[in-house]
Amino acid sequence: MPTVISYFNNIVDPRTGNACRHNFCDIMTISLLCAMCGGETAVGMADFGLAQQDFQRELHELPQGPPSHTTRTPGGWS
Repeated sequence: MPTVISYFNNIVDPRTGNACRHNFCDIMTISLLCAMCGGETAVGMADFGLAQQDFQRELHELPQGPPSHTTRTPGGWS
């Protein structure tokens, strides 16, 4: 059975330029988990990523730390 992470790893990252500070798969996985826990806003997703960063680091490397509320994805966290 495919994992959520393997699914997001197979999606082409549509971001360009300096918008790629955080791994696309990391952002999408954190935002999905946050939404499943009731998060609805960019600030909520950033708070979730920060509060759960020990758990998130078990799934991802997060070399830049958890994404902030100003991190952008094509649909936009912010």
